[in-house]
Amino acid sequence: MFFELDGKTYSKAITRGKRDQLNIGDSIKLKYSPEVKSHFLFPDENPTYVGYALIFGVLFMSIGLFYYAFKK
Repeated sequence: MFFELDGKTYSKAITRGKRDQLNIGDSIKLKYSPEVKSHFLFPDENPTYVGYALIFGVLFMSIGLFYYAFKK
């Protein structure tokens, strides 16, 4: 999805479910921080869950690698 803000064009990846609900030219609300204009969120999107999933994934992989490294 591409959109424009203050004369600049930005892009945002969207899921198939959201894509099927949108048409070209539709207006949607996005949340953003003026300090970090490259990071836009849908009103119902919460980046905290993605952060937790990444942390637990890295932790799980680290434990597995340590187990494998010291197995012998």
